Amino acid sequence: MIEKKCLFFDFDGVLLDSYNPKKNINFFNYHVGNKLPLVSGMEKVVSELADKYLLYIISSSSVSTIRSFLALHHLQNYFTKILGSENSFGKADKMKEIIVENRLVPDQCLFVTDTADDIKEAHLVGVPVLAVTWGYGRIDEISKAGPEAIINKPSEIVSWLNKI
Repeated sequence: MIEKKCLFFDFDGVLLDSYNPKKNINFFNYHVGNKLPLVSGMEKVVSELADKYLLYIISSSSVSTIRSFLALHHLQNYFTKILGSENSFGKADKMKEIIVENRLVPDQCLFVTDTADDIKEAHLVGVPVLAVTWGYGRIDEISKAGPEAIINKPSEIVSWLNKI
């Protein structure tokens, strides 16, 4: 596998702790106007990864919502760029834009996401995927979509990247 230079993060369900499947509560809607919760352990992971990689957020949420969230959690300086709903709807197009802007090849990137549809979009542009289990996606659907690995907690992102 080629050395990674940039990491794409999905927002809702990966960074933003927006969904509790045990209670079937969508916290994004519940916490609008309040301090939106960060996935536990993610602050340390983002800080550590920012020392080695260019970090991007690829999302269907609005850039202003994402910026507010990052500021609330003091994470705004770790991300190189945020591509949200204003940029285009498809995540594949957003990844392609960053790859072209930075003269990268898709294998130099990794998309951290929580749904099978996101995995399929990443594969359209040849970007490998690390799937997480704490978001919206069902594990069986995520697994069928073919990520490089499936992880259960944020610290495993760092561990997985250190192994490759």
